[in-house]
Amino acid sequence: MANSSKIIVLSSQDNWDDWIFVVKSMATGRRNVWKYINPDLQNPPELPIIPENPLVSEVKRGANSILDLDQKKLEHYKFLYTQTQNQASDIARILDQIQLIREWILNHTTPAILKYIRNECEVHGMLKGLAKR
Repeated sequence: MANSSKIIVLSSQDNWDDWIFVVKSMATGRRNVWKYINPDLQNPPELPIIPENPLVSEVKRGANSILDLDQKKLEHYKFLYTQTQNQASDIARILDQIQLIREWILNHTTPAILKYIRNECEVHGMLKGLAKR
């Protein structure tokens, strides 16, 4: 049986609705990143930043290593570290999804249309530029 899926490439304003539907579908899945790239928003939220691991000195002033922590403070540090790692993992997934959407946009837009977004770095700006044309 032949594959009947249709590849949508933005080539004119005529297929914008279908094209942006695919983008929005990619952005509103499990990782829901639409709020960061929605071209209808004038000021979308800033992209999250992956947090740095906590310092041992955050749980004990002057500590330089986990060896400087007693058992209670070590448990507190482990908790903070795990929390930070979980948050970093969630943010990395968000950023990865936005990167996938960026690549999809670039691969599903004709060269004649790409000229409208050549100076855009962020997906939100790309979509805003494409929506205006």
